[in-house]
Amino acid sequence: MFPLDPHVQFQDPHARHSAWPAGLFLTFAAFLAVQLHMVRVATRGFEGPDEVQYYKMGIEYDRELQRQQSQRLLGWTLRPLPSPLPCDFEVEVRDAAGRPVVGQLTAKFGRPATRSQDQQAQVEGMRVHWLPASGPWRLTLTLQRGRDSWRRHLRTTLP
Repeated sequence: MFPLDPHVQFQDPHARHSAWPAGLFLTFAAFLAVQLHMVRVATRGFEGPDEVQYYKMGIEYDRELQRQQSQRLLGWTLRPLPSPLPCDFEVEVRDAAGRPVVGQLTAKFGRPATRSQDQQAQVEGMRVHWLPASGPWRLTLTLQRGRDSWRRHLRTTLP
């Protein structure tokens, strides 16, 4: 007979193995699968950063300050008139004396976070037509009358 060494342990072939290593592996695999799926979803809709021209903006900064100062001196005010349709509205612009201002109105709309969806709106007189989708929008109205130029930025969220 062989002498029994007290440090040698024999495994029982009928003993159950612990499940925690497999559970740990499955947990990490599920976490990795969810993370990869989220990266795929996030990058699928990303259009890339807008091309911002900081140098050009810096050069035009003085011109923009002059435009804003002359706009303040004009004293024009804008009031959107109510409309039954969210894609059709009329604006009323008045000078400092309260008289209506008539000129060439242009309207541009787009999303606040990106410039890739910017579009010109159709304008007839002082009525603006646009076909927005739901969500946040930025609307820029520019009124030109002779040498006077006036600009107003509006933000809205449509259901």
